[in-house]
Amino acid sequence: MKSRLNSIDTFRGASIVAMIIYHLTWDLSEYFMLYPGLESKWPMILASRTIGLSFTLIAGISIHLSKKPLAHGIKILLLAIGLTFVTHFVTPTAAIYFGVLHLLGCSIILTALMRPILNKLSRTGILITLVTLFIITFPTAGSGMLKSLNILSVSSVDHPILGFIISAIGFPSNTFTSADYYPLLPWIFPVMFGYAYSLPSPQMSLGKIEQKIPKIEILSALGQYSLPIYLLHQPIMIGVLTLFFR
Repeated sequence: MKSRLNSIDTFRGASIVAMIIYHLTWDLSEYFMLYPGLESKWPMILASRTIGLSFTLIAGISIHLSKKPLAHGIKILLLAIGLTFVTHFVTPTAAIYFGVLHLLGCSIILTALMRPILNKLSRTGILITLVTLFIITFPTAGSGMLKSLNILSVSSVDHPILGFIISAIGFPSNTFTSADYYPLLPWIFPVMFGYAYSLPSPQMSLGKIEQKIPKIEILSALGQYSLPIYLLHQPIMIGVLTLFFR
């Protein structure tokens, strides 16, 4: 199987464009206070969730295209840790402690490790289970559904390390803040869904996807460089916007 598919790169490129537009709007609202409070409005929340869903699904599908998915997941997680260090010291009020990059790294690692189990289970059963788990644990605007139902009373945890761990899992504590927050629950489930969707014959399933999604050159090109674009687009945009608004 090819390591890259035009359809996946096009889909990923479209998600990158949507992410840049979302972050541009967020920057204007939060950094430059042109539309204060906009990030809490439902269109922005819906856009954020939709973009997050697209990236997680693509990550799951792409596990089939990677020769070493475990190593790829570790690489992404290390980049995410580096991003945490940079944002912690450069923009401490908007530091990213467990964002989409942390999520993708951890989810790819866990899904890669679970492949022997997932490959043996019923595809339909897996997909139904994953959709159900995603709905149950889907976050509301401010907190995870499990937290709001008080299934686990963890919001008052004040130990920083324990607070980080439970927040990364999906039970945000009162001591945890992150400018970008995508916990494992519920977002690991779309990653696994993307992987399981292509079973039991990834080559056949991905071939059908390749036929259905037309190649759009510019989006496909953006999709091939999604990781560096993700890492660099915010500092570049903030720098350019600063020239105009400050």
